[in-house]
Amino acid sequence: KEVGAIQVLDATACSIKAFAALKGLPNLRKLVLNRSGVTDKELAEIAGCGQLRVLIIPEAQVTDAGVAAVEKLPRLEALD
Repeated sequence: KEVGAIQVLDATACSIKAFAALKGLPNLRKLVLNRSGVTDKELAEIAGCGQLRVLIIPEAQVTDAGVAAVEKLPRLEALD
């Protein structure tokens, strides 16, 4: 639970259960998902990480709804 940052080199292998598990990391502040392929569904799970400050999700395939979900993160400073 003390994990502050996670970098995944190939996030295409991550299941929705893995994204849901992120909420169990209350101190997560930085999440980098290379080759992410992240969609609105995964962003909805990521939006549960209230301490997240940096979110880097190249190759994400999100709509305005997905962006709206992460905009609710109170501490988010950087989104790429």
